Amino acid sequence: MTSWIPHLGAQTEFLQRTEFECLFGGSTGPGKTDCLIAVMTRYIENPKYRGLLLRRTTPQMRDIRDRCHEVYPGMGGVYLSGDRRWTFPSGARITLGHMQ
Repeated sequence: MTSWIPHLGAQTEFLQRTEFECLFGGSTGPGKTDCLIAVMTRYIENPKYRGLLLRRTTPQMRDIRDRCHEVYPGMGGVYLSGDRRWTFPSGARITLGHMQ
């Protein structure tokens, strides 16, 4: 997934949205998680960017973390496991968390 490209349809439409909030639902399989991982990198060139990606449960957060490990290193991301945070060359950060 290092050179991830969105599927035509819902993934492409979601990533083209410019609103502050956008809902993307559906059954298992349409790529919602991959879109979340991708959309979080939209502003990683900005050194002041801080992103927070939350999931409901610890296992869901672990799934996100594992999938981020497939993409973010190719963008220069370094994972700090103690902080559950990705840091990028610009200084931008994406923090992973859960609500449990």
